[in-house]
Amino acid sequence: MKKEKRISRERLNRGIFLLPNIFTTLNMFCGFYALIASIEAEYASAAIAIMIAGLFDYLDDKSFLFLLKRLIPLTRTSRNQIGMIGQR
Repeated sequence: MKKEKRISRERLNRGIFLLPNIFTTLNMFCGFYALIASIEAEYASAAIAIMIAGLFDYLDDKSFLFLLKRLIPLTRTSRNQIGMIGQR
């Protein structure tokens, strides 16, 4: 039973690191779509794509900060060495 929990936890830990990368990729896709839509004179679609890209950028930032705060206790670095995390 413990081994099964450890395996699922390891799988979750590997998968959670993909989350910021997925949000970044979606952000770039929305930006590219907005560029193509504006060339085609579909300005409303381009504006919506830019707003969605902003949402993905926000989620990317929050997921990265979550992972960084989760990794700091595993290393010997302190928050002062990395910088003020989440202070804006």
